[in-house]
Amino acid sequence: QLGRGITRPWLIHLEKDGLEKLAVFKYLDTHRGRLKKRLGAKNSRPDRYQHEVAAYKLDRMLGIGRVPVTVLRHIHGKKGSLQIWIDGLASANYIVEKNIAYDGFCDLRGQENMRNLFDYLIHNFDRNDSNIHFSLNDWKVWFIDHSRAFRSVTSKPKLMRNVTLTVTPEFRQALVGLSDEQLDGLEDYLSRGQIKAIKRPITTAIIIAEIALARPIS
Repeated sequence: QLGRGITRPWLIHLEKDGLEKLAVFKYLDTHRGRLKKRLGAKNSRPDRYQHEVAAYKLDRMLGIGRVPVTVLRHIHGKKGSLQIWIDGLASANYIVEKNIAYDGFCDLRGQENMRNLFDYLIHNFDRNDSNIHFSLNDWKVWFIDHSRAFRSVTSKPKLMRNVTLTVTPEFRQALVGLSDEQLDGLEDYLSRGQIKAIKRPITTAIIIAEIALARPIS
């Protein structure tokens, strides 16, 4: 057992052809057996391992590449999500506590904006300084811990109410290129209502980008 996190995930040792890696296995599903059409209702706060895989797949659809590789697996009789462990990560809490100065090549505000945009699309109300992580060797931000994301509401998460989101030309192009067929392919991990909730903020972001790239999303 990993020893932290309310879902009590497992730390799994992987080995293949001499290559060894660690991975995190989550198996909690608070809405097991619920009808897909009802899952993710406005007042519902599901905590599901399936959301980890959905976040990974959406991240790759958009070409972001900041969610570690995540797949579904059966381990010791349990079905869950298995996410590769990224070595050398430090949480925002740790960085502040140790007073470590940012020393990355990528613009910090740009990375924070991308993370906020992603959280806006999946309505991730559970982002906090304990699950914002940077790899200290190159200061790239990594998006982890999405089991409680994908609410079916479309407003900004409360933690982002005073945050200005900027849609760059590159990200607008990625959003425009994201088809309904691709999003519907997430139905193995999300309900129809949750998928619909992703489509609405995508449309809003595209429209705002066309009007003014620096205009905040309300």
